[in-house]
Amino acid sequence: AFETSFNPCLKLRTPEQASEISLDLVYSNVAVLPGATDKSNQSLLIIFADEIVWQKCNVGSIALTRYLLYLTSRVHGVCLLIDERGAYDTSASAILEALHIYQNNSPECIKKVLILSDASSLLQPIVKNLFNVECEIVSSDSDLEEFIDSKNLLVQLGGELQFSQAEWIQNRLVVDSFLHFCENVRHNFARHGLSMTSQSLPDSAT
Repeated sequence: AFETSFNPCLKLRTPEQASEISLDLVYSNVAVLPGATDKSNQSLLIIFADEIVWQKCNVGSIALTRYLLYLTSRVHGVCLLIDERGAYDTSASAILEALHIYQNNSPECIKKVLILSDASSLLQPIVKNLFNVECEIVSSDSDLEEFIDSKNLLVQLGGELQFSQAEWIQNRLVVDSFLHFCENVRHNFARHGLSMTSQSLPDSAT
């Protein structure tokens, strides 16, 4: 059993830009959205629960939750793949806390859960109850291909998909900055237009 001292009902604001996310968390690769899908065409979100990977984050469960909210803010319907291999109480507890808070903030997003585990799963009973969706235990990388085509599986999971988190975050920073600029321009035009319409027009010359 895992001890919890967090508030699962905590409401968080979804970050609008990648710059709001801890770079330690991003570059740790603890969670990635590689732009791939499962065989049901659900966007694939991968969490690596390995204790060594988690220690690279140097953040808590709330920061991870905000990162997950950011990653899934532009997708509809997610297949959550948790690689549980190498997990210990510290990483497993932090990830479970993050998933509880995430589910409270985005209750309709996760449609399926796959747990990759080389032993009896620590997470599966809790995760299955939390999301109340199909939750499958997968015992090896090769067995993942029952649910995900090899071309959509990361190389480190035995697939063919090459994915660079460093390139991804650089692209996101550029795209988010551009979208933020466009939004500011739109607001400025709207405010300027309102100001113009509120001014009295000069009388027509006679």
